[in-house]
Amino acid sequence: GVFRSPEEYSHLPQTAAVDVWAFGSIIYHITTGTKVWKSQYSKRDAEKAMIRGELPVIEDSIANSSNPVDQALLGAFYMCYTHNPQKRPIAKEVAKYLEERWSELSQGKWQVEGGN
Repeated sequence: GVFRSPEEYSHLPQTAAVDVWAFGSIIYHITTGTKVWKSQYSKRDAEKAMIRGELPVIEDSIANSSNPVDQALLGAFYMCYTHNPQKRPIAKEVAKYLEERWSELSQGKWQVEGGN
């Protein structure tokens, strides 16, 4: 499926890092409103792209958004989509990153677009 990691398609040993990759796919879906790879490739071509280390396209309107929620989610997505599973952060590190971003937002360090 589209949530599978490069190491799964390459038939490499699987660790908890595959779950972190899958979380990145969920973040992508939440942020963009589309399933990861769905608009870019067929399933087979998506597998090949992942093995090559490609990342799914993120529309400029999201990638360049000044909305801090978008930016926090994109940061977490990129953490999760670290190609090398040995360099991919553990879930706790991604959670800590998101907690820090939400804390900054709640303390007014970031302004949400259109907010008062």
